Amino acid sequence: MKICSIICSFDSPKLTDRVYEGLLKNEKHDIFILENSTTKDKMYKKGNVIDLGRDNVGFGGMHDYIWSNPLFREYDFVGIYNNDVFDIPKNYITIIKKYLSDEIGIISSVFNKNGTSWPHMRRVHKDGVRDVGHVEDMAAFFNTKMFDKLCEYIPFHKYGVLDISLAVLYKREGYRTVVIDDIIMGHMLSGARKEAGVYEEYIGSLGGAMTKWHAEHDDLRDLYDDYLRSISKDVAIIIPNYNHNEYLRDAIISAMNCGLNAEIIVIDDCSDESPYDLIKDLPIRFFRHDRNRGLAQSRNTAIANSNIKWILPLDADDTLREGGLRVLWNEKHNGDIIHGNLLWKNSNNVLKPGLSLQEEYDPDIFLSNNQLLGSSLYKRECWEAVNGYWEDHHEFYEDWDFWGRVAKKGYKFHYVDYNVYNYAGEPGGMCDRLGKNREHNADLIRDHIRQS
Repeated sequence: MKICSIICSFDSPKLTDRVYEGLLKNEKHDIFILENSTTKDKMYKKGNVIDLGRDNVGFGGMHDYIWSNPLFREYDFVGIYNNDVFDIPKNYITIIKKYLSDEIGIISSVFNKNGTSWPHMRRVHKDGVRDVGHVEDMAAFFNTKMFDKLCEYIPFHKYGVLDISLAVLYKREGYRTVVIDDIIMGHMLSGARKEAGVYEEYIGSLGGAMTKWHAEHDDLRDLYDDYLRSISKDVAIIIPNYNHNEYLRDAIISAMNCGLNAEIIVIDDCSDESPYDLIKDLPIRFFRHDRNRGLAQSRNTAIANSNIKWILPLDADDTLREGGLRVLWNEKHNGDIIHGNLLWKNSNNVLKPGLSLQEEYDPDIFLSNNQLLGSSLYKRECWEAVNGYWEDHHEFYEDWDFWGRVAKKGYKFHYVDYNVYNYAGEPGGMCDRLGKNREHNADLIRDHIRQS
């Protein structure tokens, strides 16, 4: 794959130089600087500078130039950088190139804690690549096969918010949008605009520019609005799947009938056959791992791709019972984690969680055993507070470990005596496999909870 990097520079040569020097320390590749500073003394003068003149065209205008210039069609992927990124790793280009392929539309690194307002752009796993809904537009590589299509939407509005717009365009054409957990860099959060003295102008003009641009492109506006609606719902129901394709549709339909305005996120953990064609007619957001990573990583990927305050995990071979989630939802004012019972599919036996029997709650009770069920409703902040599900083991007691660490943070559990979901619990399943070495696995969980 032939690639180049393009740095967008505006009235902040020191920042541009930091990006340029960071890229020079990487594997050799072509680097361009798009220079649009308001005066010549603020221009960046090192390297291969393309001068766009003194009239401010904005980040959107710089993208217009890139999409339409035949020079950049010579490359398979073009990396576009806002000049307020920093700490570019020396192996950045080498790692990026490993993951480039014809099916990838947009690819990016993750960012440090000050680098993005989008949770899915932070590191979720320790390695590899994962699908996301969109990436931030300040440091990403774009597949140039889409540039002709992108030219249909020129002019992009001056002040941007290109990240969601571009991602939905690429997705509509069948491309994947991914981030690479192997790479972490920094971002100053509008640092270049602040240094250039245009931050207030940017904030004040953003909404109007966006509205005007979408008025000119109805189809893109509809895609954008659909995406925003999908991340503005009551609860995120996350459904990991690995080789349970025959049950997955029933799980999704039970989530659709939960009685709440729910976002349903399916994360396929690299099943032998992708289930997408079986479920693509349903109102879901679908992601697929590049390799089998396990339940903990699957849940973390799904949750990172949602901003919704309340979360309910649901395994692909289980189903929500009618009214079950609504009962939990109606009790959410009583706690941070709202939980109930499960009903075994094959026997109609009810399993009540251990916490249902506790007159007085003590977080240390999780050192004896797990105390509640996996499909429980909880606040997203619980997941954030413990840095998600523990990923150090491919197959494990993920729920036990997660609830125990949440309990140590002081979050409040509230039990509702209601049969919330139907549980498969098939012989030979994960619980059976883990049970063969239960005490060893339990000791690992207890040590992890104590150390958290």
